[in-house]
Amino acid sequence: MKTADEIMRATGITYATFMRLKQLGIVPKSEIHGLGRDKGVMGYYPDEVESIVNWAISEHKRGVSLVGLAKRWHKGEVLKEEILMAKPNPSVSHWAIELYAEALSRHPGDADIFGNIESTQEQDDGSLVVTVKLRKIPRK
Repeated sequence: MKTADEIMRATGITYATFMRLKQLGIVPKSEIHGLGRDKGVMGYYPDEVESIVNWAISEHKRGVSLVGLAKRWHKGEVLKEEILMAKPNPSVSHWAIELYAEALSRHPGDADIFGNIESTQEQDDGSLVVTVKLRKIPRK
């Protein structure tokens, strides 16, 4: 989970652009967490929001309006599926790349895929069943 400030810093966008993406429904609403007694609250976004913002920036630089991106985003298909992974590599980042590659291989074609892990369940042989929630966005 990341704060809006962390996402804006990582992607280089302004607060106004972040809020516009949120207003258009491309960036989801934050999950609010209390900071403790009399310390207020903080909004947190799923880790995938950073890649979604990078996608939006990239497409916008290619000439697609933010409203056009929002239309494509909302036309996107939301999928939930299970992926069986062999015994995971000790490197978490390598494991995540393998999972993403498997998800992409299941959805060839002219689309961008974003997603997050819903759950993991270890099998007796050490392999994992990973349940992922994906959003498949048409490129055109």
